[in-house]
Amino acid sequence: MPRLILILLIGLLPGCGVSVSEYIYSHPYVEDQKLEGFTLEDENYRLLVRATNDFLVSRDEVTRDLSDEYYYMPFYMAREQPGPRNRDVFFIEILIHSFDEQISLDPRGFTLEMKGVRYHGIVYGPVKRYSRERSAENGFVPLCDFRVRDGKSEVIWGHVDTFNPIYPTDSGKIIQLQPKNESCFAIKFNTPPPQPEVTFSLSLDGLKIKPLPKRILFNKETASWTHP
Repeated sequence: MPRLILILLIGLLPGCGVSVSEYIYSHPYVEDQKLEGFTLEDENYRLLVRATNDFLVSRDEVTRDLSDEYYYMPFYMAREQPGPRNRDVFFIEILIHSFDEQISLDPRGFTLEMKGVRYHGIVYGPVKRYSRERSAENGFVPLCDFRVRDGKSEVIWGHVDTFNPIYPTDSGKIIQLQPKNESCFAIKFNTPPPQPEVTFSLSLDGLKIKPLPKRILFNKETASWTHP
């Protein structure tokens, strides 16, 4: 019996006191080329793209959580625990910086293709860039700052639905993005956030600039770390 207990203890020791966390997220690619830092850059523009369907997987708790900024009520709104919200929609963010020329944005030109189905997006923005810096451990924060503040500059809400959308049904409503300026948008699609393991693509026909790829493909990507 003592020998059996010793064997069991040895088997358990390597995992003692060690927490393993893993992010699974949809990473953008253009023609099978991975966009490092979600960035696509040319002499005329810099484009950052991010899908909001990342999941945090804790191997200790065996949980799988959606992105807080878009799909959960904030702690200060829910009193006790953040509650799920807007799980029936999916967002993709675009931050574009034009260098020397004006860029036109047509809200009707953004479509999502997934599992043979095409979804037309509703565009929210433009707003400023989210100020937090990305890092290896919290590198999946939003690109766009859709937070609403009160008179004391305290954040009271942090969701794109608080801003008026630029409806794609408004024919001819084209937005002119000024040169040497950053503009951030969120595109909402009426489909539940896909699992990050699902491959899907985004049409960029809404951005009138050349040269620009017509489509961005999103594939599964993972990042993990351990800590005591």
